[in-house]
Amino acid sequence: MAQRDGYSRIQIALHWAIVALVLVEYASGELVEEGSRTGALALIHVWPGLAIIALMLLRLAIRLVRGAPPPPRSEPELLRRFAVWMHWAFYVLLIAIPGGAALDWYFGLGFGQVIHDVGEPVFFALVWIHIGAAAAHHFIFRTNVVRRMVVPERQGQAH
Repeated sequence: MAQRDGYSRIQIALHWAIVALVLVEYASGELVEEGSRTGALALIHVWPGLAIIALMLLRLAIRLVRGAPPPPRSEPELLRRFAVWMHWAFYVLLIAIPGGAALDWYFGLGFGQVIHDVGEPVFFALVWIHIGAAAAHHFIFRTNVVRRMVVPERQGQAH
């Protein structure tokens, strides 16, 4: 797998599409919690969750084939390792959380809701750490970490 300096257009599009779907999930979560579990409004929460699973599986497949840029070399080794761990934690949580809820929703497997309910606060804690790390990279360390999730790597740019 070639070392990359940035992400591809599809990786960036998937990232931001999943962010948008997570926001829909967060905003619509009350529809399920307020007892409208069987109503059409609850599907506003269910279907984006299923879409997140599908997009995450696609994103994971692309990452396994294409790879991802490494953390900046100027970053301390401990932070580099943490960044890699955190990204893999996102992959796991963004499949497990809606997957667990789907197991409960469609098959009545209560442990699926436990996975959803335990994973959700962990996920949101990681989101805040992720946002803080991105801000630190941009404003304090002045690296290209934020830019590479907005501007796609050009063909032949990787080394």
